Order: sequence, then C-alpha cells, then structure tokens
Amino acid sequence: MNGIRGALPRGMSLIEVLVALLVLGIGVMGYAALQLNAVKITEDTYSRSQAMAIAQDLIERMRANVNSDTVLSRYTAYSESTAPPAKKTCFSSPPDNSIKFCTADEMAAADIYQSRRYAQTMLSGGAIAVADCDGVTCVTVAWNQTTPASCNQSNVIAGEWATKASCVIVEFIP
Repeated sequence: MNGIRGALPRGMSLIEVLVALLVLGIGVMGYAALQLNAVKITEDTYSRSQAMAIAQDLIERMRANVNSDTVLSRYTAYSESTAPPAKKTCFSSPPDNSIKFCTADEMAAADIYQSRRYAQTMLSGGAIAVADCDGVTCVTVAWNQTTPASCNQSNVIAGEWATKASCVIVEFIP
C-alpha cells in the first residue's frame, strides 16, 4: 500500500503555478486592452453624434435666415474670421415692449457665435466652419486638435481619412 501511495502526485509544483499565473495575466491584459479600445470608440461615437447635432443646428439656423441672397457669404465670412463674432441676441423686448428683430447680417453673426460656443463647449477643441463646396454648402465641425481646414475631401482616400482627422462634414443645398 505504501508503494501505491508514493506514486500518486501530491500537488502542483511552483513552475506550474507560475505558468498558470502567466497565462492568466496575459488574458487579463488582453481583456483590459479590449475594454480600453471600446471606451475610445464610444467616446469617438459620442463626439461624432454631438458634431452632427451642432452641424444640423447651424444648417437649420441658416435656412431660417432667408432674408438675403448673400446668406451663404455672410455665414462663410463669419465662420472664417479668426476673431469671434460679437455676442448678440436676435430677439429682444425693450422696456417699451416694442420688438426689435435682427438684420440678416446680425442674425448670421449671432448664429455663428452660438454654433462656435456649442462646438467649444461640447467637443474637446471644437471648431466649426461654413464653406461653398462645388455648388453645395458644407458645414464642417472638427475637434481633438483638428482644424476645419484640414477636413477637406482631398484627405479622404477610398472612404477613409488619410490622416487621423476628427471631423464631420455635412453638405446641404440652402
């Protein structure tokens, strides 16, 4: 009976335990990397949805400002300006209860101001621009140290950005 008992294994060696811990550690590190990648993708998706909402808001504001044939040039000029447009409200009620409306130019300045504030507040390093894109109007929203100027169609190759640009371009016909 003693001979049989000595032939049975009594436990695991230290090397087996270390190998098991190594395999477990590699698995945990892989899972952590997967989770980190999922967080980055979720953050990028959130930024894209916010950028789309900001662009859509500006498009609706531009469509509401139909008082002039030069609406696009006004929005383009204000969005390309390096100086921020003056904060302006386009609807006020003075003490005598008369209502003052903005001109088309004042409304364009106020709209660009609001859109810039939204982009800066909702997105990290957010910026917005309006431009003419071959007969249609483009609203470009950029974030994460990407400028709207670097978000042009020449940087897209086979449907992918050639650079790591963080931007959304929305085209519309005014």
